[in-house]
Amino acid sequence: HLSTLGLCLTGGYRLPISSPGVSLRLGAGADVSFMMQEVRDPYLSSNANAITVGAIGDATLELLPWDHLGLLASVGGYLGTSAGSWDLTDEYGSPRDAEPDEVYFTELRRSPVRFGAGFFYLIY
Repeated sequence: HLSTLGLCLTGGYRLPISSPGVSLRLGAGADVSFMMQEVRDPYLSSNANAITVGAIGDATLELLPWDHLGLLASVGGYLGTSAGSWDLTDEYGSPRDAEPDEVYFTELRRSPVRFGAGFFYLIY
Protein backbone atom coordinates (compact mmCIF):
# COMPACT_ATOMS: atom_id res chain seq x y z
CA HIS A 1 0.00 0.00 0.00
CA LEU A 2 3.01 2.34 0.29
CA SER A 3 5.60 3.67 -2.18
CA THR A 4 8.61 5.87 -1.50
CA LEU A 5 10.78 7.91 -3.84
CA GLY A 6 13.81 9.45 -2.19
CA LEU A 7 16.69 11.73 -3.04
CA CYS A 8 19.80 11.36 -0.93
CA LEU A 9 22.81 13.66 -1.31
CA THR A 10 25.86 12.48 0.61
CA GLY A 11 29.53 13.22 0.78
CA GLY A 12 32.32 11.77 2.77
CA TYR A 13 35.90 10.73 3.17
CA ARG A 14 37.65 7.37 2.89
CA LEU A 15 40.38 6.91 5.51
CA PRO A 16 42.91 4.17 4.71
CA ILE A 17 43.76 2.21 7.86
CA SER A 18 45.94 -0.45 6.25
CA SER A 19 46.12 0.53 2.59
CA PRO A 20 44.63 -0.94 0.43
CA GLY A 21 43.21 -3.79 2.52
CA VAL A 22 41.30 -1.98 5.30
CA SER A 23 39.64 1.42 5.29
CA LEU A 24 37.00 3.42 7.09
CA ARG A 25 34.51 5.47 5.09
CA LEU A 26 32.68 8.32 6.87
CA GLY A 27 29.75 10.03 5.20
CA ALA A 28 26.98 12.53 5.89
CA GLY A 29 24.28 14.23 3.91
CA ALA A 30 20.63 15.12 3.44
CA ASP A 31 17.64 12.97 2.54
CA VAL A 32 14.26 13.99 1.09
CA SER A 33 11.62 11.30 0.62
CA PHE A 34 8.26 11.57 -1.12
CA MET A 35 5.79 8.94 0.15
CA MET A 36 2.53 7.88 -1.38
CA GLN A 37 0.02 5.39 0.02
CA GLU A 38 -3.28 4.03 -1.21
CA VAL A 39 -6.45 5.30 0.43
CA ARG A 40 -9.25 3.13 1.82
CA ASP A 41 -12.12 5.08 0.21
CA PRO A 42 -12.55 4.34 -3.54
CA TYR A 43 -14.34 7.69 -4.07
CA LEU A 44 -11.29 9.79 -3.25
CA SER A 45 -9.56 11.24 -6.33
CA SER A 46 -5.94 10.64 -5.31
CA ASN A 47 -3.62 8.64 -3.14
CA ALA A 48 -2.35 10.18 0.11
CA ASN A 49 1.05 11.94 -0.04
CA ALA A 50 3.64 13.04 2.52
CA ILE A 51 7.22 14.35 2.46
CA THR A 52 9.99 13.70 4.99
CA VAL A 53 13.27 15.61 5.29
CA GLY A 54 16.29 14.64 7.35
CA ALA A 55 20.03 14.33 7.85
CA ILE A 56 21.90 11.04 7.51
CA GLY A 57 25.33 9.87 8.55
CA ASP A 58 27.21 6.60 8.38
CA ALA A 59 30.49 4.89 9.14
CA THR A 60 31.54 1.91 7.02
CA LEU A 61 34.43 -0.48 7.57
CA GLU A 62 35.73 -1.85 4.25
CA LEU A 63 37.89 -4.97 3.93
CA LEU A 64 39.52 -5.75 0.57
CA PRO A 65 40.68 -9.41 0.77
CA TRP A 66 40.57 -9.91 -3.02
CA ASP A 67 41.94 -7.79 -5.86
CA HIS A 68 38.81 -5.66 -6.45
CA LEU A 69 36.03 -7.40 -4.47
CA GLY A 70 35.57 -6.51 -0.82
CA LEU A 71 33.37 -6.85 2.22
CA LEU A 72 31.78 -4.02 4.19
CA ALA A 73 29.94 -3.47 7.45
CA SER A 74 28.24 -0.21 8.29
CA VAL A 75 26.30 1.64 10.95
CA GLY A 76 24.26 4.73 10.13
CA GLY A 77 21.84 7.19 11.61
CA TYR A 78 18.88 9.34 10.56
CA LEU A 79 17.62 12.50 12.22
CA GLY A 80 14.60 14.06 10.60
CA THR A 81 10.86 14.38 10.24
CA SER A 82 8.28 11.61 10.17
CA ALA A 83 5.24 11.27 7.94
CA GLY A 84 2.37 12.10 10.27
CA SER A 85 0.17 14.26 8.05
CA TRP A 86 -1.05 12.98 4.69
CA ASP A 87 -2.47 15.13 1.88
CA LEU A 88 -5.03 13.94 -0.66
CA THR A 89 -7.60 15.19 -3.14
CA ASP A 90 -11.22 14.46 -2.27
CA GLU A 91 -14.00 13.38 -4.63
CA TYR A 92 -14.76 17.04 -5.50
CA GLY A 93 -11.16 17.82 -6.51
CA SER A 94 -10.31 19.81 -3.39
CA PRO A 95 -6.97 19.18 -1.63
CA ARG A 96 -7.16 18.45 2.09
CA ASP A 97 -5.54 16.50 4.94
CA ALA A 98 -6.44 12.83 5.11
CA GLU A 99 -8.53 11.57 8.00
CA PRO A 100 -7.03 8.67 10.03
CA ASP A 101 -9.67 6.20 8.80
CA GLU A 102 -8.94 7.04 5.12
CA VAL A 103 -5.30 5.83 5.09
CA TYR A 104 -3.61 2.55 5.99
CA PHE A 105 -0.68 4.15 7.84
CA THR A 106 -1.41 7.23 9.95
CA GLU A 107 2.24 7.82 10.91
CA LEU A 108 5.54 6.50 9.55
CA ARG A 109 8.85 7.05 11.33
CA ARG A 110 12.26 5.98 10.11
CA SER A 111 14.51 4.12 12.47
CA PRO A 112 17.18 6.42 13.93
CA VAL A 113 19.87 3.70 13.62
CA ARG A 114 20.58 1.18 10.86
CA PHE A 115 23.13 -1.58 10.37
CA GLY A 116 24.27 -3.11 7.11
CA ALA A 117 26.69 -5.59 5.60
CA GLY A 118 27.54 -6.56 2.05
CA PHE A 119 29.99 -6.65 -0.83
CA PHE A 120 31.55 -3.88 -2.88
CA TYR A 121 33.59 -3.76 -6.06
CA LEU A 122 36.43 -1.23 -6.12
CA ILE A 123 37.35 0.24 -9.48
CA TYR A 124 40.90 1.63 -9.63
